[in-house]
Amino acid sequence: MSPQPGYPAPMQAPGYQAPAQPAPPPPRAQPAPPPPAPPAALPTGIFAPNIGDLQGERQNALRLFEQLKAALEPSVRQRLAQLPLVFDPKVGEVNAYASCTGRGKAVVSVTDTLLDLGNHLAAAASVDELRGTHKVDEYVQHVVRTQRPGAPLVSFSPGFFSGAEWNDPRRAQRQSERYDDLVAFVLGHELGHHALSHLPCTSALPLDASEIGVLASSVVPALNQPNELAADVAGMRNLLLVGRQRDGTPYSELGGLLLLHFFESLDNASPLDVFTFERTHPPPQLREPIVRGAAAAFRGGLPFRF
Repeated sequence: MSPQPGYPAPMQAPGYQAPAQPAPPPPRAQPAPPPPAPPAALPTGIFAPNIGDLQGERQNALRLFEQLKAALEPSVRQRLAQLPLVFDPKVGEVNAYASCTGRGKAVVSVTDTLLDLGNHLAAAASVDELRGTHKVDEYVQHVVRTQRPGAPLVSFSPGFFSGAEWNDPRRAQRQSERYDDLVAFVLGHELGHHALSHLPCTSALPLDASEIGVLASSVVPALNQPNELAADVAGMRNLLLVGRQRDGTPYSELGGLLLLHFFESLDNASPLDVFTFERTHPPPQLREPIVRGAAAAFRGGLPFRF
């Protein structure tokens, strides 16, 4: 205590030392701000099937194939009830076809690489639709620069999407919608060949388990332009009919147009034929107006003739 005015200072015992005043506590360190979150890695867990998820892509295709068969006219539906969809695992092969096995049984086949390509295109298109970007065309250029015949499909390069683009909460749903549109377009076209009896084996069903995966390319019919375009019309009508019956967003022609845009852009960008799709299907420039016209006619309740 301090001495009061007029009073002597207080006595202190010999050797006494006043207690040291405690040192003020050091300033509390402020926590470092968290590092910015990196863009979500591909594949992401919020879209099913994920990019590169082969089993998910196959299951999705089987689901769509059964929906398309169920929407056929009753007599055709009964005839094709046991028509199987099989998957061709050949690396780097982008194709789908209605064909006959070596034993003369009807089948629809799609390659795993085509399903994977569709998923990539749907992802890029979803960002383009939401952000006004040009990711589909950028991916085309990436394929032109890096894809080689017979090699696995090239995926997106690092940083292809920004974190904001990929983490947009609307992106996954839009990607899923466009992917279903694209796969249903492909399967509906091939199913259309059998529905229209373009092949001699259409009624030869069911396929034996031992025949699955043993497809004879020699019996795949040669490119027939009128039949191919007729299958586009039948497939688009079937797809849109299914789309009216499903919950949520109906199917549309946008996925088919997306796939055709990819191949048209690939043709314009490079003379190198890295995929086999166009060897067995008409040029996309010819198919695009057919697809658009068939969709418009369906919505207008009109028949479509080309």
